[in-house]
Amino acid sequence: MIDPVSAFQQTGTEHVVELVAQVEQDASYAGQYVTIVVVTLIVIVLLLSALWLGWRNRKLRQKHVEVPASIPEGLLDQEPLVLDEGMYVATVQGRDWLDRIAVHQLGIRTDAQMEVHSQGVAILRNGASNLFVRADQITDVRLESGINGKFVEKEGLIVFSWMLGHQEVSTGFRTKTAAGKRPLYTALSGLIPEAGPATQHAATAKPNTTPTDDSGRE
Repeated sequence: MIDPVSAFQQTGTEHVVELVAQVEQDASYAGQYVTIVVVTLIVIVLLLSALWLGWRNRKLRQKHVEVPASIPEGLLDQEPLVLDEGMYVATVQGRDWLDRIAVHQLGIRTDAQMEVHSQGVAILRNGASNLFVRADQITDVRLESGINGKFVEKEGLIVFSWMLGHQEVSTGFRTKTAAGKRPLYTALSGLIPEAGPATQHAATAKPNTTPTDDSGRE
């Protein structure tokens, strides 16, 4: 005959052993999860530190870059030739799309509004300092598909090069809508000092009225 007390004690002992094993297993899983979380956090901290050090070193290398001009007083009270909203992408050194300028907040990508005035270009940025480029500083305007990590459809970005002190730089801007791109591009192109005289000369050039013979020679 089975002793009820012994059976109860045996069953209770087995149950306790199972509970202990389950607790140990849960503790092992928890330890693994904690290890994974800690390792992940360490990797994230290392990556952020590397990015911060890289950005700091870039700024140290670019100490020679001059401070851009501030927007002239009263300019924003005037009616612009063209304005549109969009994104200020970045300003790079020369025409190297990967050499972003970090100093003077020129490397911060922000929402912005671009206004083209006869005096120059004003870029009003959210969360960063505004930017003004005089008309006589602009050297080139073109449409590109990307600049410094921002790649879009073909000719989806307005990029204009300009002289910042003695150094040429290039700034990228993407309009919020495709319809706003062409008016900004045309207005910017009209600010280039060489564009005005060249266009005027072409428009006022007189056709050749020298008579020719039947062979087409003068």
